[in-house]
Amino acid sequence: APTIRIDPTPDRVARGKVLANVLACVQCHADPAAGDLTGRALKHVPAVLSPGAASANITGDRQKGIGG
Repeated sequence: APTIRIDPTPDRVARGKVLANVLACVQCHADPAAGDLTGRALKHVPAVLSPGAASANITGDRQKGIGG
């Protein structure tokens, strides 16, 4: 598949922040301490259902996130 590059212009970043909040991505993926979408422990998930549950890092980081 071809590589597609989309420049992170201020308008696109602002729109992404709105969508991340409206679509509730930040509910699970935002780390309040870091202030970004690096993922975090999901303490509201009962341990019986998923012990040690954590959300994924959905940042653009090529090694740790979904930016690869």
